[in-house]
Amino acid sequence: MKELLEPLRTVANPARRRALFLGILSEEVELRSRRRPFVVGGMAVELYTLGGYQTGDLDIKGPHETIEAILLGMGFEKEGGNNYALPELDLYVHWLGEGPEPPFESPDRALDVQVDDRLFIRVIGWEDIILDRLNAAKHWKDKDSLLWARGMLESALGAEGRLDLDYLQKRAKEEDVADVLQELLSALGKS
Repeated sequence: MKELLEPLRTVANPARRRALFLGILSEEVELRSRRRPFVVGGMAVELYTLGGYQTGDLDIKGPHETIEAILLGMGFEKEGGNNYALPELDLYVHWLGEGPEPPFESPDRALDVQVDDRLFIRVIGWEDIILDRLNAAKHWKDKDSLLWARGMLESALGAEGRLDLDYLQKRAKEEDVADVLQELLSALGKS
């Protein structure tokens, strides 16, 4: 299994290395379990901002036993709980559960992001990661999350068909962040 990571040793860009690693991991997990892991949290923000946001760990969901066996086979060390580390490649994986947790993470809204000519990563949908950052901004007073939510919202609104604004507004109301979303939409001239 360690040989799968050899090509990553020459990838200098950490964001690119993380994305390629997740593509390799996703392919292996899918081969063994017929399920593709689901990228959430900071890594999803990193992917959607094309590396503008940089995360320290890779938050994933998927079949735990399969993911753990693959990571350990690749040389990762388990570090308490569900954290795995391979410091030599600056890769830190945090397993967060078996799969998407509706209504917070809709599997129907997930996107398959291509990271090279054959590797893909399944990523939480635009609306759900924006909601995640709006929640962090409002409920945990994380000002940086508000900036990232705005950036992703602006980017998603700029690409025709990328964002389901009705769904986003409905879910924002359910999660008590509709006020923050409306402020951002107004600031972006989309009220």
